[in-house]
Amino acid sequence: MIDAIITAGGIPVDGDPLYSYTQGIPKAMLKIAGKPMIQWVLDAVNECEHIERVVIIGLPKDTPLISRHETIFMESQGDMLNNIQTAAAALKRSDAPDARAFILASDVPGITSAMLNWLYETSNALVGDVFYTIIKKETMESRFPASNRTFIELADCQVCGGDVTVFRLEIADGERPIWKRLIAARKNPVKQARLIGLGILIPLLLKKLDLKTAERKISRRLHVIGHALVCPYAEMGMDVDKPHQFDILKAGLTAND
Repeated sequence: MIDAIITAGGIPVDGDPLYSYTQGIPKAMLKIAGKPMIQWVLDAVNECEHIERVVIIGLPKDTPLISRHETIFMESQGDMLNNIQTAAAALKRSDAPDARAFILASDVPGITSAMLNWLYETSNALVGDVFYTIIKKETMESRFPASNRTFIELADCQVCGGDVTVFRLEIADGERPIWKRLIAARKNPVKQARLIGLGILIPLLLKKLDLKTAERKISRRLHVIGHALVCPYAEMGMDVDKPHQFDILKAGLTAND
């Protein structure tokens, strides 16, 4: 079994691309096709056969949501790394040192339980600490041709990052300043590469860095065993940052409802 951490903090302010849609409410509670975005994510979690407990970070306990698992609500701890570390500490069990958890963004309403089952089974077959989903450009643009995602151009493929990750709870312990800076730069792949080092940045800029080499070098730099999992589901990387992405997903979810 595995637990799930859903990050749901953040209220768009005036000047944010989504402010005209949210008007002061938490982004996670923005309704899309009749339900808050986070409820679409929770529906996928509810139906995933492998999930045991859920932590929701950034929303109050009395938020009207439906969760079929044991659910813990936590206040935001100020930044994403602190949120993850606090949630991991609440989920850790002394008798399960290798226990893992999903980290899910609350703004990926297109995900389904089948996608979470795929990620669980794929990561469970591997030994490691972090399992990061990536989506190839052709997969994303075939499913969402107008998504306008940002892609990293590697030697053997172009990819964007997914919004669902699996990690071993034990690795969240301790001070990890490089992780904090990487998370802060998550929307800027070149800045992330610069933070990791020239051994990543220069080959990336020269388009001579292939996926497996990137995986190996990043793992070594961060002192973890990490795996980049090529995801067949574009929905796992289709988050709602801008109005046109909201509109694309709303149309799809309404049609499928």
